[in-house]
Amino acid sequence: MYLYSENSKIAIQMFGEFTITINGNTLTNLKGRTKRVWMLIQYLVVRRFAPVPLDRLLRDIWDGRECGDPENALKNLVYRARALLRELSGDQSQFIIFLNGTYAWNNQCDCSVDSERFLECAKKAFVKTGQEEKRIGWYRKAIGLYRGGFLPKSSYSTWVILQSARYSEIYRRCVNELCGLLADQNRYEEIIPVVDSALRLFPYEEPFHILLLKAYSNTGRAAKAFDHYNRTVKTFYQEFGVDLGEFLKPYSSRVNNQSRSETDLDTIWNDLQEKTKVEGAYFCDYDMFKCLYRSQVRLMPRTGLSIFLILFTLRGKDGGAPEPDALKTASEKLKNAILTSMRKGDTVASCSTTQYIALLQTVTVETAQSIVQRVMRKFKFEYRRDNVNVITKITSIIE
Repeated sequence: MYLYSENSKIAIQMFGEFTITINGNTLTNLKGRTKRVWMLIQYLVVRRFAPVPLDRLLRDIWDGRECGDPENALKNLVYRARALLRELSGDQSQFIIFLNGTYAWNNQCDCSVDSERFLECAKKAFVKTGQEEKRIGWYRKAIGLYRGGFLPKSSYSTWVILQSARYSEIYRRCVNELCGLLADQNRYEEIIPVVDSALRLFPYEEPFHILLLKAYSNTGRAAKAFDHYNRTVKTFYQEFGVDLGEFLKPYSSRVNNQSRSETDLDTIWNDLQEKTKVEGAYFCDYDMFKCLYRSQVRLMPRTGLSIFLILFTLRGKDGGAPEPDALKTASEKLKNAILTSMRKGDTVASCSTTQYIALLQTVTVETAQSIVQRVMRKFKFEYRRDNVNVITKITSIIE
């Protein structure tokens, strides 16, 4: 019989940040030498209904790291973990026991774990034969429990990585299926906060962006849809060099078509104006850049105006792509140098993670070269490290 106080109540949070609360006392964010004690408690809680053999427990806790005498080291960890938990509970309860030749969590404890409740809610929601409104309720409960990644401060361990991937996949499924049920009932207003929360956790999940654009479309929020479309396309260009413009365009175009009702010229003119006073070149996403370029090229035979394209490419010292941290800083500095060194009538876009393209009109090749020199002087003044080079190329467009 295991020593355990029936009055003790335990609540454990696995998502977002690991915390353990016993009898109203909470412990979280342990550091330094205590981290492995923390890891042991986390592991035993996760495996509390299926304790693992001692050799696997040792392998998972040390995760391939060197340990001269792992069994004695584990005994020491268990001793420290027990002491820590007793101090937290304020009684002599035994939360970690030795069972069938291995250490295990004492399941006589009255224990509530958010990741377990998350799985229970998701499992009930996934039952297709259930009443839709009840399923919607279970999906909401599951999504509400997922407050961030699974044990993020222990994410260096293999066993945590595997568990985290499983939970994040279930969370994504919950979001997608909940939004599907709500859409079937035309409850698009309720989809928006669900997807907003999901994108804070998974900002690069493309299906979530589509869900949000659809929700904006079906609630008549054209401005919100276009703003989200532009920010998403820009972010994916800058972070990954991926052009999502064509992929997302059908959803933004739908909003565009729905939102255009008959109106007068004054209203349209006001809508076309820039809302704030701006200086320097006009920055847009690459899709918009292509439209502006094609429009200007069509005008060339009539106006006789010259057009130049300038490509700015960031390179590391070895000629390859710069290191991620250096690239992020250098890219921001280069963008600022380009926009502030060019005229209001010039157009600039990012065409990959390492490149910016500029469209100049009514200039000579000498003027274009002068503009490039001005950009480079400003960039070198703003970015004074030697780990990044900027390669420039000027092309004259002849129609």
